[in-house]
Amino acid sequence: MKRTIEIEDNLDDYVVNAVDEVKTEALEYIRENVEAEDIEELDIEDIRDAIEDRIWEICDSNVPVYYYQIDACWFLNKNLLQDAYENMGMGDNPLDHDGMTAIFCYINQEVNDQLDETLEAAKLEVIAELENDNEI
Repeated sequence: MKRTIEIEDNLDDYVVNAVDEVKTEALEYIRENVEAEDIEELDIEDIRDAIEDRIWEICDSNVPVYYYQIDACWFLNKNLLQDAYENMGMGDNPLDHDGMTAIFCYINQEVNDQLDETLEAAKLEVIAELENDNEI
């Protein structure tokens, strides 16, 4: 008997959502903690250091918790998840915690690969907001 099923691949969606949340966190940090005249001189590393703990929390909160979502991620992206798990040096079994740890590793890896661009975009967005406020 042959069966056809559809599986939704949400792994990239989890990453995109995490990147968006990190950008929002960076925007909030800059708006609340940096004087307007200092924003242009603000170093990306300073933003990264300030929100580092939140980045981990954001990546963790974007890991799916339902078995069918986890199973779909593993079925469609097994090699990516195993590689991310091994690259992060988390242990010997990428299926720890029902495979959620490896999914976290992948999301965290992808967020960090894009982090400099994400933080720079947040900084430029705040600068643009300030420029618009001065024009009004």
